[in-house]
Amino acid sequence: MFNPPYFLGLDFGTSGARTCVIDADKSVVWQQHFAYSTPDAQTPLNWRTALHSLLNALPKPLAAQLHGIAIDGTSGTVLLCDAQLEPVSPALLYNDNRAHAQAAQLKALAPNGHTVCTATSGLAKFLWLTELLGPGSDCFSGAALTQQLKHFPSSNMPLM
Repeated sequence: MFNPPYFLGLDFGTSGARTCVIDADKSVVWQQHFAYSTPDAQTPLNWRTALHSLLNALPKPLAAQLHGIAIDGTSGTVLLCDAQLEPVSPALLYNDNRAHAQAAQLKALAPNGHTVCTATSGLAKFLWLTELLGPGSDCFSGAALTQQLKHFPSSNMPLM
């Protein structure tokens, strides 16, 4: 038998998003997966669609007894957001390496061999985005998704 309270985890990975509900004994109570239609072209809209799909699939009795929510995303994924944490740029995934010029600039500032000096580093990608689009707030996928929870209907997620 499962024991409330329940805790919801949301994981936004490279190929899709997953959710899992566990109970107080850390036993899995429920889980669901959402596959992205085009994993290589992730956008904040894809994440929002996945988030809403996963939350809509959550059984209401479990949702009513949630005591915590955790969200994570692929490490190194960067996007720009406005002051309300609404995305204003495409998402640059962990393996996006277009920021070669910015990585070269960082090599002049960082210790030799530092990970920030690679074109796939979060800082290099942030600099690339701000040079392309102008200044914005930097955020990671988990922060943007957490902000989206406030838009989800409260009848389905009582904690929001």
